[in-house]
Amino acid sequence: MRQHLSGGRLDAFENSQQTWLQYREASAEFQSSQYHGGSIQPLIHASALESVTISRIVELEPLLKELQKM
Repeated sequence: MRQHLSGGRLDAFENSQQTWLQYREASAEFQSSQYHGGSIQPLIHASALESVTISRIVELEPLLKELQKM
């Protein structure tokens, strides 16, 4: 994605990606917090990270395809 962007668009993408990474971690922390101290907590945390990451990939794939056409 980054190789297809420059200037302000690259800056905007980098900013959105950093914000998304913060959201992903906060969401996983929240989802796994009900299992705090339990042996399943790390698994729930990892599963939440995976789920949100898959959603982000699905979101970015069409954008990347459009950029590749340019």
